Amino acid sequence: MFKLLNKIDPSRFFVFAAIILGGFFYYLRLPMQSPDEFNHFLRAYQVSEGKFLPEKRDNRLGGEMPVCFQEFMNLYLPCTFVPGYKITGKEIAESYLLRFSDKERRFMDFPNTSYYSPVSYLPQALSLFVLRQFDCSVGFLYNVSRLFVFLVWVMFMFFVIRLLPVHKWLFTLLLLLPMSLYMAVSFSADTVTNILTLLLIASILRLAFGKKEITKKDMLLILLIGVLLAFTKIIYINLLILLLLIPSANFGSKKYKYLVVSGIFLVSFLLAVFWSGVIMRYYITYQDYNPGIRVFVTVHKDADYYAQKEYLLNHPLHFFKVVYNSIIVHKQFYLLSYVGHFGTYMDTPMPLWFLYVSLAVIILTAFTERVNLVLSFRVKVVLFLTALCTYSFLVLSQHLTWNKIGNDNIEALQGRYLVPILPLVFMLFNNSWSKLKLNVTPLILIFVLFANIYACYIIYERHFIESSVSRVDFTCDAEQVNRQNLLVTSDSEIFLEGGDKRTTRVYRSGKHSLLLQPDSSSAAIYKFKDLRLGDLVEIYAWQKGNKGEIIVKGHGARCEPFYYINSAIQFKETGGWQKMQMIFSVFADCDSTEVMFYVHNPTQDTIYFDDLRYSVKKFK
Repeated sequence: MFKLLNKIDPSRFFVFAAIILGGFFYYLRLPMQSPDEFNHFLRAYQVSEGKFLPEKRDNRLGGEMPVCFQEFMNLYLPCTFVPGYKITGKEIAESYLLRFSDKERRFMDFPNTSYYSPVSYLPQALSLFVLRQFDCSVGFLYNVSRLFVFLVWVMFMFFVIRLLPVHKWLFTLLLLLPMSLYMAVSFSADTVTNILTLLLIASILRLAFGKKEITKKDMLLILLIGVLLAFTKIIYINLLILLLLIPSANFGSKKYKYLVVSGIFLVSFLLAVFWSGVIMRYYITYQDYNPGIRVFVTVHKDADYYAQKEYLLNHPLHFFKVVYNSIIVHKQFYLLSYVGHFGTYMDTPMPLWFLYVSLAVIILTAFTERVNLVLSFRVKVVLFLTALCTYSFLVLSQHLTWNKIGNDNIEALQGRYLVPILPLVFMLFNNSWSKLKLNVTPLILIFVLFANIYACYIIYERHFIESSVSRVDFTCDAEQVNRQNLLVTSDSEIFLEGGDKRTTRVYRSGKHSLLLQPDSSSAAIYKFKDLRLGDLVEIYAWQKGNKGEIIVKGHGARCEPFYYINSAIQFKETGGWQKMQMIFSVFADCDSTEVMFYVHNPTQDTIYFDDLRYSVKKFK
């Protein structure tokens, strides 16, 4: 048995495990559920149209996008923002009914991803360019594109493991961590960044320990990767420091070595500065962003790149405090979000014990893996300095763009940014005691299988398993009224006002709908009572017309009055009916909270409403 395990090739095992386990993540992971994914999707589509620079309009940053993309996102917004919301198979199926069309377009904001280089979206843009030539749904366009990107990632990671001269199983383990697979099946620019950084690390390590003469072809490959990294994330060109590991003898002389290394670094750095200069012409702070939209887009309220830069120049020691605090204060979050922390806003973490088990397995693998090379102290110093330097620049970039001026803590840095850095750190556990060398294959097989199945269950539970203690559902299709001319719902004990606004002129189901004249009229008024903190309210309505509203307002004995308006369209039918939604979690324990819901026509046109649905879920 163990002799058979010894023969398993890590690169082949990676491909097999990545496709099988990644397939589970691909199936279970809902669209737009990784950090900034919708914005990455929009930027990739913009690149696929040949628009390599963002559009700046009315102090907004983004671009003209098909309206159907917003409708697609609306289907999954509750999964992102509302705790306790569970999606149904029917709702997922609706995303495949929404046809792709670029005839109706509007300006959409994606300021944080607008700064990304087209290089970051090469596979995504290629897939989107090809798929949009066909008559397909938005769901098909999105899902097939991310599947293509995932397969590209698998292919390149296969070559990375093949190129590595040392710690193949360590890198295989790290690539198969739940968070790694989760991000690989998402629509993120991190995929291309990780491909380039890990390919660079593997290529340099192969040259450093390959004991062969360095050719021009080798250096051109390193230069190409360095140049591409310069256009993705400038911070990662610090990985070129690893070139110092290559013996001078492999270059022919020490002078030639430092000449080549300096040249590659200089070219990459200058191109990075060039791209930064081009893209920063589009930079907009929160204060300068369009006031009508800035609270809804990904712009940090207190961040200012230039003001932060000036502060650091005037307080040079402050940055060292920022780096120190980022490691000491947030190390647990960084590491947990490196191994398994899911969701757009990282709201679905794996338990803390899983982090400790993961780190134990990783360190044990690095310490005991049977490798032909023992890393010297000098090599470990270079690995450590490369990791530290790259991490410091990572902290600097996040501090400049996402932190309040003068803040000494990093607020936006996540473990996924450490994918190119932590392998260098874990390699420091390489040891020279041959008696401690073990066959780590069984350990990795067991851990990878357990970790990813457990992670898939956590994701499945978050989005699909109902956890409410009680649930009340009822509908109103405007078909029945009582003696007081009040609308009767599917629950005969519950009534809504608005029976006098029924019409047989237009309807979606049955023979009636609600007609709201252009006089700011309202209908289907219903009062929810005794809502408590954490209760989940879901309201859906179908309208025929434009810009109808769902309105929710309420108050409680111990909370401020609240008033929400939603006019966003979630889904369109071919007959002109449009589905709206209002989903919210009660945000405060207000004591006897009274919440009123109704549909409203604020326009000068007639609007019809039909097939209203209400749901209230109460949790422990």
